[in-house]
Amino acid sequence: MKHVIGFTLIESLVVIAMIGVIAAIAMPNLTRALDNARIKGAAQQIVAALYFAKTESIRQNKPVHVQFGNSCIGVKSGNAICDCTIEDSSNSSYCSARRLDLSILGIKKGSLSPSVSSIIISPNRGIISTSSATDTLPATVDATSSNGTTISISINMLGKFSMCTNAAQPLPGVMAC
Repeated sequence: MKHVIGFTLIESLVVIAMIGVIAAIAMPNLTRALDNARIKGAAQQIVAALYFAKTESIRQNKPVHVQFGNSCIGVKSGNAICDCTIEDSSNSSYCSARRLDLSILGIKKGSLSPSVSSIIISPNRGIISTSSATDTLPATVDATSSNGTTISISINMLGKFSMCTNAAQPLPGVMAC
């Protein structure tokens, strides 16, 4: 009797079934990890845009306005406030210094909840004030992922920006609030 080398149909089906079970267990964790990476990346982009605005204000010796939308951030030098939802660069309300659209990063519209509509960064040591009498500092910008994880970016009067996440849903690499 010859000895046949190879796999039987039953062995192949068992391996395929095991791969299916492992994939079914791993998929929710993979989805959560991707959502967390997206929201963490978006929060880091927001902080980078804020530091950019602070640096530009000091470098140009002009005030810089940072405007917050529900899914975008806009930066413009000078005394005019910009609208980050405007994409036409010929419009006078276009954010000419920098425009950050979080939907490009895979963040859905409405996932950004700022406590202020805009801030002004002074060229004098990068001190921050609000452009509205009803807005107060310190301000926060909350970015929420589709799985409910929220990262809060705190903006204080002295120009310091920090990120933290709620203790109920910790995020690796981000300190708890």
